[in-house]
Amino acid sequence: MNNTEQQFLKSLDDKLWKAADKLRANLDAANYKHVVLGLIFLKYVSDAFEERQEQLLELFQTNHDDNIYYLPREDFDSDADYQQALQDELEQLDYYREANVFWVPKAARWSTLNAKGR
Repeated sequence: MNNTEQQFLKSLDDKLWKAADKLRANLDAANYKHVVLGLIFLKYVSDAFEERQEQLLELFQTNHDDNIYYLPREDFDSDADYQQALQDELEQLDYYREANVFWVPKAARWSTLNAKGR
């Protein structure tokens, strides 16, 4: 394991420990595991969802003969319309189902919850 990976894991460990400390103060020990396991699962599916979004965004913008996902910029009147079309496409459920990735609604995504929790 290289130094960057070690630093990342140390940072992750610190963040998880601090979050656990906050939760422990407000929860009964018997219920604590349910909350923590749920959060770990949500983090996992959110990461997979975001990874799929990045793949899709690249596919939408890459012009190859065999790329059925490509959205040509010239089909839109402005850059704003094109960006909005990309964002709308990224929210289509079927793109995630075809790759066996859980669909995570905007309000439940890890990044949204993390931003609200600060």
